[in-house]
Amino acid sequence: MHQPSRHSYEFGPFRLDARERLLQRDGATIALTPKAFDLLLALVERHGRLVEKEEPHKESISLRPKKQNNR
Repeated sequence: MHQPSRHSYEFGPFRLDARERLLQRDGATIALTPKAFDLLLALVERHGRLVEKEEPHKESISLRPKKQNNR
C-alpha cells in the first residue's frame, strides 16, 4: 500500500495539507468533502504517474461515481 511521504504539497496557487486535511488557494480555504479530499490527496501523492481506477479504491477511495436512483 502507498504510504504518504510528505504532509503538505504546493502546486500553482494551491496548498494541500494532509495533516490538517485542508486545501487552500492563495491562502483561502476551499471546502471539500472527506471523500473528495482523500481522492485529491491520493492523486497528488502519485503526481507524474498513471493512477489506475482500482488503486485509490484499495485505500477506501472509490473513483466510480455513485449511481443515482431517479425514482
